[in-house]
Amino acid sequence: GRIWFQKVRALTAIDVDSGTGRPDQVNRHAVEMIARQVRLRGLAGQMAADFVTEKHKAALVRLSADLKNALADDRRSTHVFGPTAMGLVEFSCQRAGLSFAEAMTGPYGMIFSLSRRIVRENMANPQPFAVEVSASVADIMRAMPKEVAEIEARPGWRLDIRSRADLKEEELYFVRKS
Repeated sequence: GRIWFQKVRALTAIDVDSGTGRPDQVNRHAVEMIARQVRLRGLAGQMAADFVTEKHKAALVRLSADLKNALADDRRSTHVFGPTAMGLVEFSCQRAGLSFAEAMTGPYGMIFSLSRRIVRENMANPQPFAVEVSASVADIMRAMPKEVAEIEARPGWRLDIRSRADLKEEELYFVRKS
């Protein structure tokens, strides 16, 4: 079987497809995989799992209990609310920092990508340089002193961030200092 995770504004929807497996076996395996992926991805908030259809509601109640046990090892507070009238298993996890997706996209992802490029440039040519970025990226970088300090720690010199109105967010230029 396969498990699909879809984050939308209100919740994370989880869909379990049976493939060629038996529904009871697929669902039992899916419970463990869902708990593992929720931890690995740092998913938080409301979630609804649509397991492979079982004949009896008792099977969904058992899956809810199994999911509660599988999530018990999570450091965050988790709650399994059980099956809904439509056969979904609802649960929630407390937020603890950024999810993996949030860390790799948006401002944090941009800073991560830029920092990798800055470190590579410094390794290729270890001389102080300024970084020219778009105004919006410069604002984000200046608002994230901890992250910028981590970038600066590698080459061991202060990162000179320069804003250029003509650059797009993904553009980055290095200017060597004399």
